[in-house]
Amino acid sequence: MHEGIDWDLLAKYIAGACSETERAAVEAWASADPMHRQLLEELRLTWQVMEQMPPPVSVEAAWQRVRAQMERPADRPAIPARRHRARAWGVRVLAVLAVTLGVALLYHELGWLPRPESAHEPEAPRVFVTQRGQRATVQLVDGTRILLAPESRLEVAADYGRTGRHVTLAGEAYFEVASDSLHPFVVQAPRLRVQVLGTAFGVRAYAEETRAYVAVRHGRVQVQPESAHARAAAALLAAGQVARLKEAGQLEIRRPASLDAYVGWAEGRLVFERTPLREVARTLARWYDLEIQLEDPALGARQLTATFEEAPAYQVLQIIAATMNLKVVRDAENPRRIRWREASPPS
Repeated sequence: MHEGIDWDLLAKYIAGACSETERAAVEAWASADPMHRQLLEELRLTWQVMEQMPPPVSVEAAWQRVRAQMERPADRPAIPARRHRARAWGVRVLAVLAVTLGVALLYHELGWLPRPESAHEPEAPRVFVTQRGQRATVQLVDGTRILLAPESRLEVAADYGRTGRHVTLAGEAYFEVASDSLHPFVVQAPRLRVQVLGTAFGVRAYAEETRAYVAVRHGRVQVQPESAHARAAAALLAAGQVARLKEAGQLEIRRPASLDAYVGWAEGRLVFERTPLREVARTLARWYDLEIQLEDPALGARQLTATFEEAPAYQVLQIIAATMNLKVVRDAENPRRIRWREASPPS
């Protein structure tokens, strides 16, 4: 299952000791398979714990017990094999962790951490975070798949799948939820609560934005505004419907001709339909890790209708500028800082 994975390289990556070439290799490997991404996140969390404690004496024995499992035929792409020198005990602990597929169980088996004195002590949730310009795929134990948009944060309850299925989102995500009639899937987001049994839908709810939406691709979704005066306004959405949360906390339900403007990003497309330029700038800033300013605030009211499929940032900026009679101005000291201004009329 783990044949060909370069544990030394993974350890160097998590410890922040990679070269740019090595970092690119690890990130390409992680992006190739949702399970790779999940494995890398679990190893990262474990490394943070290992940094704060001495090497456990039982790691060598554990390594020997699972070594044979690591040599099974590969069933997914592997990082190209290289040899690197990292802390040997750290590398082997990571390998043991990956094979046993249970971070908490491994801690107890090897005696790294004391068992909780109280059975009621809360467990910490698993946290997944994307920065600007980043996307991530999270695969949960029940088969639910979540795509995280840039600059988003997802918390998965520690008891997920055992007593319930609860996640907390700040940002934007697309959910493909495994069906389970006994355990509803609940998304808690800023100003919104979403509950389903099994479906596919998108949620956008950034903490710093007053507007939010839920768009349903398949199945049915219950949406509950969180403002106290709007609690009675819960809505049940069917496939093809969108619920937009207005600034006053009320839901607006509509059925657009296409959901691409809401969830197309999950398939690599940025779709704008009569979108104000101020919102376009905010989305592109997250998507491409840019700082985009409008020289004249009045430009923000202009509306853009366009579709971009995995297009580079420079191309997107230039197409929008040409479409809306704007000029792209780059900051000489910071090329990631962009200004849009009105283009001069032709002489």
